[in-house]
Amino acid sequence: MHHRKKILLPVTLILLLAWADASAVCNSSVVASKPEHLYIDNNDGSVTDSETGLVWVRCVLSDEDTQFECDFSPKSYTWGEALQRVQQANQDAYLGASDWRLPNIKELNSLVQLECDRVPFNSSVFQSFGNVYWSSTPSFESLDEAWSIRSVGGGIQASEKVSSGLVLIVR
Repeated sequence: MHHRKKILLPVTLILLLAWADASAVCNSSVVASKPEHLYIDNNDGSVTDSETGLVWVRCVLSDEDTQFECDFSPKSYTWGEALQRVQQANQDAYLGASDWRLPNIKELNSLVQLECDRVPFNSSVFQSFGNVYWSSTPSFESLDEAWSIRSVGGGIQASEKVSSGLVLIVR
C-alpha cells in the first residue's frame, strides 16, 4: 500500500502540471490586445471582430461540430485536409453560410492575444487548444509548408503541410 502512494503522488503531480500547462498564462500588466468586448456575438456560433469586420466561427472545426457548442474534442487536419474541410462546411451551409474560408496568416494573426502565452486566442470568445492553427497562406520558403500560428506564444511559423493543425474558419 505504501508503494502505491509513492506512485500515485508523481502521477497526480504530472497530471496537474499538464493541466496547468494547457491553460492561458496572461501578463496582467500588459493591456489586453484582443479583449472580449471587441467581438460581437452573432448568437449562431460565430462572432464578428469589430476591428476587422471579419466573421469567425468560435469553435475549431471537427467532424462532430453540428451543435456549435464547442464541447467536443478538436480534430487535427493536414493543410490539404483543412482546405477540403472548409469546402465541406460551405457545401453544408455551415451556420447558414457558404462563403467560409481558411483565413490568411494576417487575418489569423489578428486574433492573437499578445499578452498571453499557451493559448493564442481569447479563450472567452474562441475554443482554444494547444496546437498549431492553419492559415491559407503557403510558405514562400517551401512548397511543402504553410504559415500557421502556434499556441505557445501565438507566434507565426511555417509548418509542414503534412503535419496536423486545427482549423478556425472566417468569412
